[in-house]
Amino acid sequence: MSAKEFYLKYLKPNYDEWVLSLLDERLAMNTILSANQMVDWYFYDLKIGNSVGQGFSGPKVLREHIVANVCADFQIIWDVADSHKHFERHRGDALIKFAEQTKLGAMGFGQGGFGEGPYGGGPQLLAENSGKKRNISAATKNVVAMWRDLLQLQSTQQLNFIHCLTRSIQMYTHFPTRSA
Repeated sequence: MSAKEFYLKYLKPNYDEWVLSLLDERLAMNTILSANQMVDWYFYDLKIGNSVGQGFSGPKVLREHIVANVCADFQIIWDVADSHKHFERHRGDALIKFAEQTKLGAMGFGQGGFGEGPYGGGPQLLAENSGKKRNISAATKNVVAMWRDLLQLQSTQQLNFIHCLTRSIQMYTHFPTRSA
């Protein structure tokens, strides 16, 4: 299975189901775990050459690259998934170290990002660290969009490569050969 197939089979359906019921923690975890596991699938695609842009020594290095250069919200998804998998994270850079830092709660006016969470600060699923709260649905929305965009870019790069390869083959087969 490719990263795109994993996205279409698991992440997108999990996310689509969750957005209809954002307070459902089971649906949230299914989505977050799928979004986190996309790294392994995407890395595997890079490793076997299904995409342009190889050069990551492992999924952890790819995760760190994504957080630093592509989508900082992936750190929250990574931490929430790992804290629920291991109950407690000992990784030094983890923002969310314990499963109980993810819970239903509310934020007041100005505590969340613009346009994030329900109007009026009603109940929502939050990740909390040192008194700072983040709406998990907003972070997850950004990460799911990142995976969609990366997979589209990957497909475009593959199509460009295939197009170039096809043109090269056509040119080669139509190139006159010297007769002996």
